[in-house]
Amino acid sequence: MTFEDDIQSKVMTEVVSHLIEDHDLISRMDSIPYVPGDKNAVISDRSVHTDGRNMRTYRELPSDHYLFTNVSKESKKRYMKQFAENCGLEVEFGGKW
Repeated sequence: MTFEDDIQSKVMTEVVSHLIEDHDLISRMDSIPYVPGDKNAVISDRSVHTDGRNMRTYRELPSDHYLFTNVSKESKKRYMKQFAENCGLEVEFGGKW
């Protein structure tokens, strides 16, 4: 399957939505909210971070979850790879990525 757009956050949202709907990503996550560092939730069931700050930029996901998209291109790639691996899949990047 190929996901393509000039807007990185749109591609990230489409990939994560696909993983949720077709590969049960949410149930494969160790925890929700998913906080890979120490402050920002990347996937959460609320549009706020764990410290109560509102997510500055987010996209709604089909599972009543939220995806924080105000991260660098490299972070988007890293998260999409991690999420795909959680589902036993691989991700490849081409074009402007």
